[in-house]
Amino acid sequence: MLALENGKHEYCKEQLTEIEGKLHKRNECIKIADSSAGGWETVRQYESNPIASDSADESKIYKAENRALKRKRS
Repeated sequence: MLALENGKHEYCKEQLTEIEGKLHKRNECIKIADSSAGGWETVRQYESNPIASDSADESKIYKAENRALKRKRS
């Protein structure tokens, strides 16, 4: 709030953009956990290997879910 009051509008925009990105990522993780039998373990596996590009996300989620289910079983 202080930055806004001091006219640092560009800084505020940068911070809001960063927060928006974090919220988007968090919402994506929640959707993955909700739709996966592995739950949050799938999300942990998904996030632990950040090399895949956006086009490979579907495959990455599938593999993460399989790893999560294997961990849950053992």
